[in-house]
Amino acid sequence: MRRHQRIRIQNVRIAASAQRHHFDTATGIPFLCECDDELCHDFVVLPLRTFERALRDGDVLVADGHGVDGAERAAPADGYTLVHLAQNPAHGAGA
Repeated sequence: MRRHQRIRIQNVRIAASAQRHHFDTATGIPFLCECDDELCHDFVVLPLRTFERALRDGDVLVADGHGVDGAERAAPADGYTLVHLAQNPAHGAGA
């Protein structure tokens, strides 16, 4: 399992906790950076609804200047970037 997948599990738990505590979806929530750097401990703050959209779209959340191998495109925002990973040809449609 890649680092961004392990961190995503933790971020989903953060989002679930924010929902249980009735945080407004526009309120900034601190999430963990999902970059490939095993030593990274950075946080990024973004609205819960933006994180939910990243989940739906399969995007990876990284702090500014951080990256993920296989990034296809990036959507920079204020303090963070959402990156979309290129599909692994071995796991593509018809594989």
